[in-house]
Amino acid sequence: VLGPPQLPALHAYQERLSSLIQELVRTSDTPQRALLFLPTGAGKTRVTVQALAESLMKQELDSPILWIAQSDELCEQAVQTWSTVWREFGDQPLRICRLWDTNQVGNSLESHSVVVATDAKLDRVRDQDEYDWLRRASAVIIDEAHTATGDGMTATLKWLGISGGKTERPLLGLTATPFKGTGS
Repeated sequence: VLGPPQLPALHAYQERLSSLIQELVRTSDTPQRALLFLPTGAGKTRVTVQALAESLMKQELDSPILWIAQSDELCEQAVQTWSTVWREFGDQPLRICRLWDTNQVGNSLESHSVVVATDAKLDRVRDQDEYDWLRRASAVIIDEAHTATGDGMTATLKWLGISGGKTERPLLGLTATPFKGTGS
């Protein structure tokens, strides 16, 4: 059984970003969008997970949180980061759900939950009635957001109430390469 991981404190710039993320997801009548751009290895995942975990513990954010990535590896990295950060700072149980490959997820009455999913899996399940509860995610995080431009992702975001002129819940994109694929 793993105990507390004794994570190092966030750097000052990471603390500032964590505060901005918490401000972004704080319950609001007008949800916002943001893009977190940090170089590879600068702690995008850790900072985001810690900010969201703190928001959950302060009850400033409801469950579930939906974390979307484009590969099983990125999803597993998110799951492991959530697990590590929650073991360090969490104040009650956290349900972390894997929704990729052949995994299925059911709605839960857990007070704190995170669903980590691939965009491809969401593309396959979003029209199934048993996943309708996921449309009420309190926040949506897109890992490697610069790659999230396909029709499937656009349809998933629309399903979540996020489109060109509409944002029903906070949306945060994470990237190390914000201009990749734009010809810039």
